Amino acid sequence: MTITYHMREGEQPKRVPPFSLRLTKEERTELERRAGSMPLASYIKSVLFAGDAPTYRA
Repeated sequence: MTITYHMREGEQPKRVPPFSLRLTKEERTELERRAGSMPLASYIKSVLFAGDAPTYRA
């Protein structure tokens, strides 16, 4: 799915709103364990977009 944000000439691009996800304490603990020293958001993105994300997990 591609989202297009229309701008008028001379306008600054608007920031895309952040994405929020609710997890149980156990789910977050498991994600943090799997992420190791990698930032949690980076780990989640690497799992979702495995072919497009950097692979610097420790």
